[in-house]
This record gives sequence, structure tokens and C-alpha cells, in this order.
Amino acid sequence: MTLIMKTGYVLLIFSLFFSFAQAQNTSTAVHEPNAINSSDSFLKVTAVEPSSLSFSWESGGHGDLVRYRESGNEEWNILEAGNNHSQKLRFLKPRTHYQIQVHAGDEWSKIYEMKTIGRPNLLVIVCDDGRYDNYTVNGGPAFFQSPNINRIANEGVNFKYCFPSFSLCSPSRANIVTGLMTHHNGIVRNGVSDSLTLPTISQILHDSGYYSIWVGKYGFNKFPQPGFDVYTESSNDDYWDTYYFTNQSNANGSWAVIPGHKTNVLTNVAEYYLNHAPNDKPWVMFLDHKAPHVPLQPRPEDSDLYKLDTMPSPSNFYHYSTNFPSFLYQCHAYTNSIDTVKMEYLKYYQLLAGVEFSVGAIINLLEDDGILDSTLIIYTSDNGLLKGEHLLSGKQLANEESIRLPMFIRYPKWFSDSTIIDEEMAMNIDIAPTLLDAAGFQNPTYMDGISLRDLVNGNKHRKELLFEHSNKDQDCTPTFRSIRDFQYLYTYNYCSDTTEEFFDLVNDSLENTNQINNPAFQSLIQLYRDKLDSLRIEFGDTLPADTIVDCQINFATAVGNEDEEGQGFNIYPNPGNGNFTLEFPTGKSQSTQIVITDILGRKIYERNIPAGKNQQREIFSLENSAAGVYFISLRSGNEKHVVKYVKEE
Repeated sequence: MTLIMKTGYVLLIFSLFFSFAQAQNTSTAVHEPNAINSSDSFLKVTAVEPSSLSFSWESGGHGDLVRYRESGNEEWNILEAGNNHSQKLRFLKPRTHYQIQVHAGDEWSKIYEMKTIGRPNLLVIVCDDGRYDNYTVNGGPAFFQSPNINRIANEGVNFKYCFPSFSLCSPSRANIVTGLMTHHNGIVRNGVSDSLTLPTISQILHDSGYYSIWVGKYGFNKFPQPGFDVYTESSNDDYWDTYYFTNQSNANGSWAVIPGHKTNVLTNVAEYYLNHAPNDKPWVMFLDHKAPHVPLQPRPEDSDLYKLDTMPSPSNFYHYSTNFPSFLYQCHAYTNSIDTVKMEYLKYYQLLAGVEFSVGAIINLLEDDGILDSTLIIYTSDNGLLKGEHLLSGKQLANEESIRLPMFIRYPKWFSDSTIIDEEMAMNIDIAPTLLDAAGFQNPTYMDGISLRDLVNGNKHRKELLFEHSNKDQDCTPTFRSIRDFQYLYTYNYCSDTTEEFFDLVNDSLENTNQINNPAFQSLIQLYRDKLDSLRIEFGDTLPADTIVDCQINFATAVGNEDEEGQGFNIYPNPGNGNFTLEFPTGKSQSTQIVITDILGRKIYERNIPAGKNQQREIFSLENSAAGVYFISLRSGNEKHVVKYVKEE
């Protein structure tokens, strides 16, 4: 099905769904809980549900009484509270006003009014470039204490395996708000498009009676967009005193500079919008943070954190040496040192501490209003991030660090405390269907995602997934498709030459060895080729490759007396155009001699490197030499190693 046909189908289904949503909205009034907002009130709301209200109060007496009635009735229902100074009223009507009084001491208090809820509030918090393993609940470093973020997982469900459809900011954000995979929603690159004809989850919920709020980075489409009652949006990379597009003071929206650090600004705006949401509607809010995306500029109050802690660093901080796609180090090379990785991690976690603060502020607000348990909260990220693994950087690639996301959901009505799902795969396309499920709707048939409640309940299963990337002439990373399950990762790259990857995730979780040319894996690899084709058909991914990139598998090998597997050596790109980087071991006590010869044994280059380092990285150029095979000889004391390099035309 082409994208145009798919779009028409989507709009048809949406029109039917919209009619159903409107019918739902007109048949039943929807009310938000909690009309007790004054700070001087001695009655404190602790929980609001469709059929119950819970509250507490201060009292110096004993044997307190509570009385309540539905607003408009004359008769009271009276309960003994005893010494608890708290009460839970049960068996109430949903979406209904109630009057409450407490007899504490010598007289009845003033009358307080509370409302039971209808549909739940919905909150989605998205960080930017947030890896799945940042948090202690996912095996993250002990120094990064994030009790507020962890609370969502600990008091709800933690999906241990969650992935985007496309690991890049704009495409992933389009996945989230449409419930569609990238080949269906059409957002295949970073940058703001002029229009998106597909309905978003905010628009659907808004049209069904929800008060819709957007705060933070939208990232793929121009504002204003239909379906938002209030918004303050900023997709730029600036953290300080930056521009936001907002309708706080202008109904049509306008640009305004809001002073301060972006994390604080977005938190303050979110709190303001929640405090001023109407009482007669449930709300849906997206809070999309910029942090911890570059530039690495944490809030001043977080800038001294973790300085005495040991930062993480990848154990596979070295290049692939054989059987790797040639575009990897042309497009995603990490060229800094391990010390730079640690410095970047320090700032990265300091930025993430601001997100932790923000999550805590919003949770406290919901808790103070008594609506925490009646609000579905999702915490996730747009994509992961390679930070030096295999000396690679960024996202887009199908490597684990790039495509694995946190996915924590708190909603006591659905999920018990500390629920862990590690035998099913969640995806970011599941967020929209999950919100619709909570709001009382079935998942529209056009959406590719499913409600995550179904994965927890076992009603549906996802043991494997389709991951995609589209080039569209945007950079040197080719279009590719991957299938990932709990055992293997297979990737087909649309290169000028056959370029595939196959990793055994059970025995090689760090994805150090591409088994694509290993004879022992060939029947299994063919099975995954077929499975990828089947998944593409299942999800209607029939678009041809948009761009064929000039790339291939590099078969870098080494020959010599003690290092026939190239152990300790990396040369990239190889084959190449004559410019390459060589990594090699050197001796602490003896100098190392490097000699480059052509295939006839003629010396092209010679250099002596002083002793003192365990590892060396050098950049070489053979631009002025003829195409062909060259040998790089390294000698230190009695040890000699020879690495082959191929210069292409």
C-alpha cells in the first residue's frame, strides 16, 4: 500500500473514530477531580477515583465525624471517622459533585466540594537522547539516583525491552504521536516539515473531550497544530533564554523569549497549565524535554553533581576490525578519547538530573491534588545514543545503545507495583494506542502500535520487531531494515554491494562480532532474511529503497607471525580512498617502527614512535599513491605485525 493510499485510509478510519469519540463526549459529561484548591483549607485530598474520594484533615479531637451528600440533595450520609483523621468515601457515582463536612471538635467545618472523575488524565514525559540504561532500575550507575523517575517504574510497569520504529529525533516523535511506523507516517529525517495530514493522538483525544496540552519539543512539524488547547513549544537546541512558540498570551500563538534554563522553563510552564486546566474536562499533556541532548549545558543547580563519581565508559571502546559496513566510520565515527567520553557522561547525567527534578515536581503536584493514581504516566525517550561503543557516536544505527529505550508506566488501575515485562517487546508506536485504551477507546485499525496493557495482560505478544532507517539523500547512512528479537539482530543495508549484519545477542550482547560470513550461521541468517521480508509485508513496508549508498562490507584482515587475526589492530575505513586511521598496540619500554610498502615491497612510508604508550592512533594518507594493496608493518622489539590495506580507485 503506498503512502498516499495509506493516508486516505487513515483519514477514512479517523472520520469514523472521530464520530464515535464525539458520541462518547456528548452522552457523558466529563469532570476533573478536586475542587479543594485553597492552601488554607484543613481538608486535604489524597485520592480521587471514579467511585471513591479519599481525604484527610487536621484535628485535635477524637471520634470525628464525616458527612457527605451528592450536590443538590438535602439529606446527609454520616460516617464515624474515629481517630484516623482520614476517610475514604466509597460506592460513589463517577463524574459527580459531592459536598463534604468534617465534625472535628465542637462544630461542623465549612462545606467542601469534591468531584469524582470520569476518564483518567494522561501524562507522557519524553526525554531526548535518553538511553535505557541511565537508571538504576535498568542497571544504570549507582551514583545517578533518580527516585522520581524510578518511582514510575517501581509503582507501575517497567518494559525492559522497548524500541523506536526509527532511532532519530523527528521520526521517533512522529512515531509517538501518530502510532504509526515511519514508512506509514512519512517523517524520515530531522527537521520541521510543513504539514502532517495524519491525525495525532492529541488531536483525537482533544476532539473526544480532553483538554490537550503540549510543553516542550515537538520536533517534526510546524506549530501551531490542530488539537492543542494550550502549548509552549521549542524544538531548537538552546537551553538558555530561548524562543518558544506559545499561545499563553496570544490565541493564535506567537514567539516569545522565556528567560531561564529550558528544563526549568518547561517544568514551570507544565505546572502552570495543570494548575489552570478546566475543572470540567480530563487533560492529556505531553512534556517533552530537551535534556539530556547536546549542547551539554546542565542547570546551574546541577553543575556540581557527580564530579567525584566514576563515570561509565564502554568496555568495547574500539573499532570493528572485520566484517563491518564501510559507512560506519564515514558517518558515525567517535574520534575523541575515553577521557572525553567520561567528561561527556558527567554533563549528560547532570542534564538528566534536571529531568529528574522536573518529574518530581509534576508528580508532587498530582499527588497534592489527589489525582496521582487517576493519572496514567508514561516516561520514555525519543531514541538511545551511542557514546563511544565500537568508537561510534549518535543514533540511527541498529546497535543496542542506539535503539533501546526506557519505558516506565504508572497507572494503578492497570499495573501492580514493580511489574517487570522482559519477555515482550514494547515500541514507541504503542504510546498512542495505550492512551486511547486508557481513555476508553479501542485501538484504531490503522495504527501500527498496540496498547501496552495488552502486552502485560498477555492478550497480545511481540517477540520480534521491525526497525527501519531511510536515507532520503540526507547523509551517508544508507536506508536499512532490521529484525530484532531476543536472540538475534539481522540488518540489511541498501548499499551498492551486499552489506548485511548478523549478531548473536545471547552470546555477544555487546555486538562485537558480525557473524554474516560465518559458515556456521548461514542457514540461520537465511531464516532471518525471510523473517524480515515477512515482517515488512505484515507492516505494509513495501516502499523501495529511497537511495542506494556506495557502501559495502569491509573485510579488514591482518597477516603476520603473532597477530594473524588482527588482535589489537583497527584500520578504517578499509578499503578506502587512501585516507585511513590506524590503531595499534605499542610498547612501554621499546619504540615502534611503522613501515608501509606496496604489493611489490617498495617502501612508501617509514616512522619510529617513541616508547611509553599502550595504544596509539595515527592518521595516514596514501592519496598520491596508486590504487592497490598495501602492507603496514609494525615492529617493536622482537614482535612484528603486518596489516593489509586496500586503496580503491
